[in-house]
Parts: sequence; structure tokens; C-alpha cells
Amino acid sequence: MRRLRPLLCLLLAAGCASAPPKKTIDLNPLTEADAKVLEGCYDCLVEARAIYERFAAGSTRSLVIGRLFETQLLLALREKELALDSAASIDRARELAKELPPAAEAERFLALVDFVSPDGVGTPRRQKAALAEARKAFVPRINDDLAWLKSTTALSAPVRQYLSLAVDCAALARPGRAGALFGADDFWIGSSRARDAPAGTPPLVAYRISICDAIGARSLEAVRTAVPRFVEAAFFLGRLEVANAGQTGGGLARTLLSDAYRRFPTSPSVTYLSGNLSQMVGDCREALQFYDETLALQAVHEDALLGRTMCLAYLRRFDEAVSQATRMIELQTDNWGEAFYWRAWIRHAQGDLPAARADVERAKQLVVADKSFTLAGMIEHDQDDLDVAERDLTLARRLNPKQCVAMWYLGMVGMKRQQWSGAGRDFEAAMSCYQEDVTEDTRLIRSWEAREMEDAAFKARQVANFRAALAEDQKQMCAAALNATMFYARGDNAERAKQLIEIAAGDPALAEKVAQLRQILKEK
Repeated sequence: MRRLRPLLCLLLAAGCASAPPKKTIDLNPLTEADAKVLEGCYDCLVEARAIYERFAAGSTRSLVIGRLFETQLLLALREKELALDSAASIDRARELAKELPPAAEAERFLALVDFVSPDGVGTPRRQKAALAEARKAFVPRINDDLAWLKSTTALSAPVRQYLSLAVDCAALARPGRAGALFGADDFWIGSSRARDAPAGTPPLVAYRISICDAIGARSLEAVRTAVPRFVEAAFFLGRLEVANAGQTGGGLARTLLSDAYRRFPTSPSVTYLSGNLSQMVGDCREALQFYDETLALQAVHEDALLGRTMCLAYLRRFDEAVSQATRMIELQTDNWGEAFYWRAWIRHAQGDLPAARADVERAKQLVVADKSFTLAGMIEHDQDDLDVAERDLTLARRLNPKQCVAMWYLGMVGMKRQQWSGAGRDFEAAMSCYQEDVTEDTRLIRSWEAREMEDAAFKARQVANFRAALAEDQKQMCAAALNATMFYARGDNAERAKQLIEIAAGDPALAEKVAQLRQILKEK
């Protein structure tokens, strides 16, 4: 594939009038290398670089130095897109820049590449924040640089377009961004919406157009069809599929991410997203493997630390989970409130109420959510600190009107206070809450059973999970009805107690207690 090379002409201008070389040089490999650059996959770029380097070893170095420089820039950008370490590629490009003439403005290209941050999925947020702060002074010049990239002839147009997209996408939210700088349909600038690359766009550029804020699935699929080795496209397609894994089972997401993982096992973006997918579909053992690999690459990856903590707790590996949560707290990650919550949850499960309460107090301050106040109320109830328990449980119920556990524990608080009518009302509220869950569980079971899915095993697991949830919610509903019956009977609301006893009778395991209450109610 032939391309106009203004830089090449610039570099060779001094030698155009000299006599032709005595030895004929086969330039066909250069055409092959140029084609690989336009194909655009990481391995394509690596292979193109190897060809250029062969020509750079002797008298033909001036033929390829510009192409070698721009390929090195593309490799650095691609590594950033996967959160891989790009330092070696940038250093290599910087050395090549020393051989380019001043008119090429190589340092300006390098500054733009340096401005682009690594992929956010694989990069710790504190690192991203530090990079953003360090590069803040660069932001006001971006619009001028984008205009320059479009007008300069120092590098080939596809490479300049790729870099323009990368830079603009790295700062879409910047103040004063000229979104229509080159026109609304200009594909040299990024977009927060998914876009299809224009027909005839080289795969290299089509890929970059499709991975800005939103992911353009159709263009990425076309890139993979045109260049099957373009597994980077598979990674970004996998991101879209992970978001739907709870409904689909994640089969396609797993295939796409497996392709990316085989080629880029040291990409923290790939390893983290693979762990996140495994956790979403209920395989915490596999998720732990990927989280461990992510943390080996990025020791303070906040979401991998939290995912690992949650999975260890789920697997009841409590000592390890406490250790992992403690590590988050020591690092003061931006999600350390979750670490306090999970450490409190584990310590409550282990019966260490003082330590659990200390942790949940911090969680309440850092994670204003119904789960924090519900857990706090449970712990405070168990410690007989009933006024505080009532306050936290009431707040949990206010934050989430469907927080059934908070309603249940409010009933328990009333029971300990021997406030029978109040306890009855709270248990009846819990009963109604679980009753709604039973209705929703039933609906979901029917919905999943009616689905036609390729992943039959996932469908079966989902149905089984919802059946288990239905059984548990039915059990809790009947138990709450039984408690409400008992306390209404004690609180002189026998008529309501007689109505609720029929709901409690729905659980055969409660038959003996139901019979005893029926006898008591006959005397009311």
C-alpha cells in the first residue's frame, strides 16, 4: 500500500541530486510494513517496526527513520490503551526523535503522546489523579495542538489522526473544549457517543475512532473481521459485554476477554475486567485469580482490592478478607469506606462485636448507604444499645424503603424493649417487604425460564439462584408474620394477629408455633 510521505521527502531532500546507489535495494518489505501499520493491531505494529529496523541498520536508515518514529509512537499509545507500561516505547521514540530534523517538531509529538493517560480500567484512580494534576498545565494548548496535527505534514495522516483522537479523548471534559473545532462529523476528534468509522477508514484509525468515551461496537467488529489478530478490539468489545453479563451470563464477554488475555496477560485492564466478569457471574474463585494478577501489576488498584475483599468474604475466608480490607484501610484508598464495611461485616459474623462496631462507625461516615446503617443497627442491637440501633435502622429504612433486614431488626429492638404493638408493626412491615420480594422472585423465575439462551448452564444457575432466594424470602415472610402475630396478640391487637397467623402458617416448619398461637388467640 503506497502512502504519501512528506517527512520522507524532507529527510531525503539533501540527497535527491546525488548519483543512484550502485546496489539495488529491494524496497518491497517497506510497502509490507506500511500496510501492517495501517492494519493497526499491536502485533502488526511490532512486525512493521522490525522491518523498518532492518532497513535502519545501514545506508538506508534515512529511508525509514520517520516511519520508525511514528510506529514507535503508535506502540506507546496502544500500550497506554491497555494500561501496559509504555515507558520503553516512549524512550525508544525519544531516541529516534534526535535524528529527525527540527522541522519535524518531534518533541511536540512526544509531548502529545505523554499527555495521553493510560486506560482507566487498569490504572489506580490515585495514579490517574496524579497524572491529571501533573498535566493540567498542558490542557489549555490542546485545541491549538489538534489544529496543528491536522495541518502539519511531518508525519503520515493516519498517524496524526490517531494521535489527535487519542489526545482529544483524553480530555473531553476540559474547560473550553471546542467540540465542533473541525466540524461535528470530523473524525479527527473524539466523541462521547458511539460512532461508526467512515467507509474506507484504515483499521488502525477505525479502532481509535471507536474507543473514545463510548465504544463503537460495529466498527470494532469490522476491525476484527478485517484484521483477526486485532485482539485489542476484542478487549473493548468485551467491556460492552461485561456490562450485560448479569443478563447474558457473560459467555461472549468471556470469549472476548480470553482472546485479549492470551495476548496481553500483563495488562491490568484485561486482568481486572476478567476478574470483575467472574465475580459478576458468581465465580469468586476464578475472580480471585484475576484480582491477584491485577494487584501484582498494580498494587493499589482500588477496585481489585475491593473485589478481592468481597470474594474472600463470600468464600468465608475471613482472616484473608480482614487482612485485605485492612490493607485498603492502610492505603486509604478512595473506596476505603467499603473496606470498613466489609471488615465490620466479617467481624460481626465472627462475633467480635466491639471491633465490628468500631469499623461500622467509620463505614457510616464514609459510605452513606442503607447497608452501612443496617449493619450498624444489627451490631448495636446485639450490644443492647437500643436507642442508637433504632436511630440507625430507621435511617437505613429511610434511605431504602425496601430494606427488609432493617425492618426486621426494628422489630427485634421493639421486642427487647417489650413494646409489643410497635414490634408487631415493624415485623408486619418486614413481612410485607419480604412478600414483595417473593412476588419479584416469582416473576424473575418465570422470566428466566421463558428465555431462549445459548448459555443454558447460566440460565439454569440463574433460575436455581432465584428459586433459592424465593425459598429464603418465603421463610422470612412467614417468620415475620409469626412474630407480628405474637406481638400483636400481646399488644391487644388480636384481630390483626388472627389475620397474620394464616400467613405464618405457610411455612410447615413453623407449624408447632402456629398451633400454639392459634390456641392463645382463641382465648382473645
